[in-house]
Amino acid sequence: MGSVDQTFVMDPDADLLFERDFTPWLAGETLTTVSWIIDVPDKLDQHDDFIDGTSAKVWLKGKGTEGVSKVTCVFRSSGGREDNRTWSIELKHR
Repeated sequence: MGSVDQTFVMDPDADLLFERDFTPWLAGETLTTVSWIIDVPDKLDQHDDFIDGTSAKVWLKGKGTEGVSKVTCVFRSSGGREDNRTWSIELKHR
């Protein structure tokens, strides 16, 4: 997958909504499909994802332990283009 373009800190007991806005990349198109890849599934769980026009949204829930996990959003546009974006989640007790 791609290089990490953002890092977020999240409590490992939290359940949070994350949103990626792809408006600049889409250039007038919309998202048609998204899928999510979590590289350390024993630290982070993905649930309830959806598309809102040019944004991909996903709920991520920590599994109680600290560490780092990368999350990749693989997406396809209404024009048939496909790409991905990866970010890092640092799970740290607050």
